Amino acid sequence: MATTEKATEKILHSALRVLNGKRKDAICQKSGLGMEALQHVASDLLPLIDLLDERKRELLYMRYGLDGKGPRTLQELGDFYGVTRERTRQLQNAALRKLRKTLERRTFAQ
Repeated sequence: MATTEKATEKILHSALRVLNGKRKDAICQKSGLGMEALQHVASDLLPLIDLLDERKRELLYMRYGLDGKGPRTLQELGDFYGVTRERTRQLQNAALRKLRKTLERRTFAQ
C-alpha cells in the first residue's frame, strides 16, 4: 500500500472516531489535523458509509460506535459475526479502503 493511501486511511479512521464524539482533542493531535478538517471529512463519510454493503456498513457503525452504543473491539465484533478477530480487522480494512476510494473518486470528480 502506498504511503498516501496509508495516510488517507489514517485520516478516515480518525474522522470516524470524531463522529463518535469522544476524545476529539486527542484524535486531532494524533492525526496531525485540525478539528475542522477532521469534521469536514467526517461529515463527508456518513453518506458514503451508507453506500457500503450491509455487513461493512454495520461493522463500521459498530466498530466506531456510530450506532450510539460505544465502539466495539475487534474481538467483540468477531464474536458477533462468528469470525476471528483477524478476519474482523480484514473486513474493517476492506471497508475503509472502499470508503477511501469512493472519497477519492468524488474529490477528483469535483
